[in-house]
Amino acid sequence: MSRGVRNWGNKTPESVSGEEDGATQNTTSLAMADVLEVLEKHRSAISEEFKSAFAEISTKLDTIQTTITSQGERITSFETSAEDCTERIERLEETVARLSQDNRRLKDRVVSMEDRNRRNNLRIANLPESIEGQRPSVFFWEMFVELLGTTVLPSPPELDRCHRTLAPKPRTGQRPRQMIVCFHRYRVKELVWRAVRERGELEYRGHKLWRPRRSAVNAKR
Repeated sequence: MSRGVRNWGNKTPESVSGEEDGATQNTTSLAMADVLEVLEKHRSAISEEFKSAFAEISTKLDTIQTTITSQGERITSFETSAEDCTERIERLEETVARLSQDNRRLKDRVVSMEDRNRRNNLRIANLPESIEGQRPSVFFWEMFVELLGTTVLPSPPELDRCHRTLAPKPRTGQRPRQMIVCFHRYRVKELVWRAVRERGELEYRGHKLWRPRRSAVNAKR
């Protein structure tokens, strides 16, 4: 056989070519099947991953929805409580305003009552401690008659009580406590007060007496 001539044996070139094409087709079919199998596996895996992810997201969304619902209920409760508190505060403000008015009226009445109880009192300052002796009423009616004369006081004024203020007894050199003289009759007390006011400064036994002052209520009157 000469070189360059292929030995096909009993097979013709056509049959050999057909066999080669069949083998190629079989190989291609097997490769496609493998590819499809791999793709199916990946699809299944991806599908499972998506399902797991979606399930997790759904669970988280349910949790968020539950939280939002709970927060909404709490906010509604807070708003209701705030409205109730606002109403209560408004009622309390009205009550406080009314009580403040009542308190002012009561304070004015108390001041007025205290002043009425003290309206017969007259304060005298700068008298040395213990100068009034054991009988302060006698001492003061004698003092008033001596200072104002019988023209103002034709007879000794009737006094209910005379005493020092309730402050502690001062030490030597300190200012003496004031004296409170309670007249039995308001008219006589006013007579003495006007006479003292007209005379200005008074002096008794070498002691300049401070000019007595009326209470705040009497001053307003």
